[in-house]
Amino acid sequence: MDALLSEEMWLPANISWARLYASRPDGRLTPRPVHLTMSLACGLAFCLLRYLVETFLLFPLGRRWGLADAPKDAVRPVTPNKRLDAVFRLNRRPTVDQMSALAGELGWSDKSVANWFRRKRNQLKSSTLRKFVESAWFFLHYSCILVYGFAVLVGKDYFWDARYCWIGWPDQAVDADIYWYYMISLGYYWSAMYYIFTDVKHKDFAEMLIHHVVTVCLMSFSWCLNYVRIGALVVLIHDVVDPFMHLTKCLTYASSNTRLRDIMFVVFMVCWIVTRLTIYPFWVVYSAMFHSWTIIGPFRSWYMFNGCLLVLQVLHVIWFYFILRIALSVVTQDPNTKDSRSDSEMSAAEDGPDNKGDSQLKKGL
Repeated sequence: MDALLSEEMWLPANISWARLYASRPDGRLTPRPVHLTMSLACGLAFCLLRYLVETFLLFPLGRRWGLADAPKDAVRPVTPNKRLDAVFRLNRRPTVDQMSALAGELGWSDKSVANWFRRKRNQLKSSTLRKFVESAWFFLHYSCILVYGFAVLVGKDYFWDARYCWIGWPDQAVDADIYWYYMISLGYYWSAMYYIFTDVKHKDFAEMLIHHVVTVCLMSFSWCLNYVRIGALVVLIHDVVDPFMHLTKCLTYASSNTRLRDIMFVVFMVCWIVTRLTIYPFWVVYSAMFHSWTIIGPFRSWYMFNGCLLVLQVLHVIWFYFILRIALSVVTQDPNTKDSRSDSEMSAAEDGPDNKGDSQLKKGL
């Protein structure tokens, strides 16, 4: 434990814990690990706030707009069958040969077995209302935190010149607005790590879980070592695309205006390219790797911090591949181009004959 918390592990040779956490003579805040308890409180507050907003605003709004409150086939559940249920728990999509063997074993037709598995999968799908409510909550949160983030950061010198993230480190005070921006953002990701197990499941569940874990570690790490300036920039850049993505999803579920939805999807793609594939790697990551090397020099935890930043960039590239798949399926209206990020319960091809670009976009986002 002593080695894990040693100064040699986390700090440059000329910096000590005492200096890093020393109180400032002007009374301004010095980041310390104990402050992170506020992020946990914010996480609990987000759980309560989400429950209230969904229950008293978003669910009633979705019902008022006539969104389906139950998944397809929920009104006619499949007949329970111990043999098929046992297979379903192991494999929701058995092969044709496996279903043929089950049909022979049960005395059913191949089509009856295939229909049983299809309807069983449909029963586990989330309703359109549930998906709308989830996306609407994300849209509200990310819109608010994005506006707050810009309001807080636009007046900071390091917002315009990332070298100021490192100039004067570790003797950098944290203003109250940055403190609350950090705690609220970190608190949200604490709540997201809980909700990822209860929200609508997507095929990129593993990537999303990795993203949330890395984000929590990165923000906690950066707070404890007073990398708050670069950390705040990372959070802001990541938040830019999310309102557009979730607004596109809301329009997909609740509106028949496909033109507006498609415009928002294009805006979302452009924002992704500009922020996560351009500004993030060539401004933020560049500064964290090269400006910091020049100004404060590398040390052990420097490699860990930059490693986390690079993991996020790898996820950005993976997700952009998914986005391109969705865009391709919409443009070409190719029924054989399945969306790589469709809901895990059912692929678009299994929903029925309507498998054009509109269905692909609806299930992809």
